[in-house]
Amino acid sequence: MPKRFLLDTNVFMRDANALYAFEENDIYVPIGVVDELDKFKKGNEDYNVNARSANRMLKALLKQQLGSFSKEERKQKMEEGIELGEGFGKLYFLIPEGNGRFDHADPEILYHLARDQKKKPVEELILVSNDTGLQVKSYALGYAAEEYKHDRNVKDLHELLDMPEVVDLPAEALAELRKSRRVSLHKEDFKAMSFFNNQYLHVEHDSLLLKYVSTAMEHVFEVIPDHKMVYGIMPKNKEQRFLLDLCMDDEIKIGTVLGKAGTGKTLVTLAAALQKVLKVENSKYERVIITRPVMEIGQGLGFLPGDIDEKIEPYKGPIFDAAEVIFATMRKKMGGVEESSLEHLIEDKKVVFMPLTYIRGRNLARSYIIVDEAQNLTPSQAKTLATRTGQDSKIIFQGDPYQIDAPHLDETNNGLVTLTKRLLGEKIFGTTILKKTERSEVAELVARLM
Repeated sequence: MPKRFLLDTNVFMRDANALYAFEENDIYVPIGVVDELDKFKKGNEDYNVNARSANRMLKALLKQQLGSFSKEERKQKMEEGIELGEGFGKLYFLIPEGNGRFDHADPEILYHLARDQKKKPVEELILVSNDTGLQVKSYALGYAAEEYKHDRNVKDLHELLDMPEVVDLPAEALAELRKSRRVSLHKEDFKAMSFFNNQYLHVEHDSLLLKYVSTAMEHVFEVIPDHKMVYGIMPKNKEQRFLLDLCMDDEIKIGTVLGKAGTGKTLVTLAAALQKVLKVENSKYERVIITRPVMEIGQGLGFLPGDIDEKIEPYKGPIFDAAEVIFATMRKKMGGVEESSLEHLIEDKKVVFMPLTYIRGRNLARSYIIVDEAQNLTPSQAKTLATRTGQDSKIIFQGDPYQIDAPHLDETNNGLVTLTKRLLGEKIFGTTILKKTERSEVAELVARLM
């Protein structure tokens, strides 16, 4: 027996062809979802384009199947369901009783789920949505819900960026690298070689870790420095060494870090930032600024009580966790002497937590900026943050493209991946990918399989 699915707005905004992703099963679309698609059709983001495409598809479908019928016949056809074609189910539009309207699609969706359960208690209408909050409400009220994953083709992160991670060099080049830690190859002799500026690579069947730089005539490979310890943190694998080099290189003024949970993104980046601000003599960075998008269920920051610091207190957890590891390591290194604490650094304005909404219009000079959970940014938000970077500042965006909470974003159209793809090859940009989890076996297992 065919299943029945009710589609939320964000499903169409992610995949304009979502109607044809459910095979022979029937699709239900609330009229409020159509209204929301209309609201989102203006703009240049991918989800705006998808909203327009979905609207056009619905319009063409209705015109094709109902255009030649009378008013009464059209009404009957709508009640019977619109045929989606051979091998597919039917499309039904859901309208509140009395042709009523809701201010938002979410309460209307819950209304239709409740109404359907009363009319058809045996048959289940399954909500399909990428809105975590709506899924929770649906489960709480006893209705089935699932995430839309049909369009998702999970790739290795290097494959996602179309960026190789291994280089095969001739024996004489490897010998030169070991001798002088740098080698240049004429591009005419190695035409098939294709890498990006500040791309990190490891040599096949070798322990050498390299950074690539392109000049007009040459491919240049440099052995990355061996940063043994940075603010108490020792890189645990080659990927963390790549990240540490990216964070410590002042010539790279904007960087991105992609990796799953537990790979050390926040820990290494924060340690490098603290080293640059507090330990480097005559450092050009005066403070560490940390920001992250707030993905919330319920009221936004503006509705929460208290000043800015109190509003964002619940969202500091991952940074405080990383800081505790850093300062505990420093205390051990110094024989139990208290080096400092994150609280003290916040009091001294050396570390500043800044909500995204307070950054617009600012010019953040002489700052080391960390953007955490950047996969939940839209491309426009990522652009806004990057353009706030002032003189003598550096900004690092970090996140996991496959762990997205924003309902209209996915692994390809989020701000972190879009920014990375747009800037690949620029001289002041660098990126690196972390794959190896350095947390517990549980963290590694869940990050890999879920």
